[in-house]
Amino acid sequence: MPAAPSQAPVEGELSRALAGVVDLAEWPDEAAALEERPYSMLLDRVRLGPEGPTLGWVAAEDFTYEGVLADPDRFRGRVVFTERGIIAEIGRLEAPGVGRADRHEVYGGILASLGRAGAIRLWSFRVLRRRGDALLYPGDRVDISGYFFKIVPVIDALGETHRMPLVVGPWPTYAPRNPDLPRWAPLGEWLKRAPDLAAMLPTREVPHETVRSRLVLDVGPDGAFSFDGVRFGRGAVLNELRRYARTHPGRAAVLRARDDRGRDACLCGGRQAGREILAEAGIERFDVKALPEGAGPP
Repeated sequence: MPAAPSQAPVEGELSRALAGVVDLAEWPDEAAALEERPYSMLLDRVRLGPEGPTLGWVAAEDFTYEGVLADPDRFRGRVVFTERGIIAEIGRLEAPGVGRADRHEVYGGILASLGRAGAIRLWSFRVLRRRGDALLYPGDRVDISGYFFKIVPVIDALGETHRMPLVVGPWPTYAPRNPDLPRWAPLGEWLKRAPDLAAMLPTREVPHETVRSRLVLDVGPDGAFSFDGVRFGRGAVLNELRRYARTHPGRAAVLRARDDRGRDACLCGGRQAGREILAEAGIERFDVKALPEGAGPP
């Protein structure tokens, strides 16, 4: 496949929606929840198609499996390709905004790429099926392209939790023919080559609540607060945070801050001011992210 051009960071309304995505490993229940607003927006992009090039020509060239696991915020909302693999699980799912005014369906499942050294890499997917798209089955060998959404946890048959990238995209395509590998084989035939994968199946979701969206608080290095780019005084912010804590007890919020000493500073300037007001409001769970240039209080 030709080298893909670099892809600019996601901007605009989608960027603001994706800012409220939480996928920290220490909170599996939060990571398992698919925030409905950005999820629906990604499905809309898949339904309508990208502007200009197809997904195959705008994939992030710096995307790697290890890289997205280590730094998901860097790739969130960008187009990526899974490694070629086999469908380990697939089934129809309910999804926000799909199946009411249109005839599309959403299927979700797990794609497993089987490395030569026996290593298994797992990808979660949500894909849009149009009328006429042929059904896919466990054992199909496919390629999946789409928008990276978040890192999701899945519990395997042994009770162990696995974290994997979730890709939201169009219907998968069969992998090109390879004389050594079939396009499709009964899943059991694939599992003979990968006993570790066989031990994982079937999987189940981590229990979680339905999340429409999360509160995102932006704090500048001078301690100025804002929601969606609109600046508020400390008293108004504290009231809103307390309302959120009462309405959604235990749900994580997001703190985005840009400090005087740079992105890596943890306990100075904006981040410290944000931590203090969140604690005062009674919000114990919050994901701290870097505030992009140009965002936050004016």
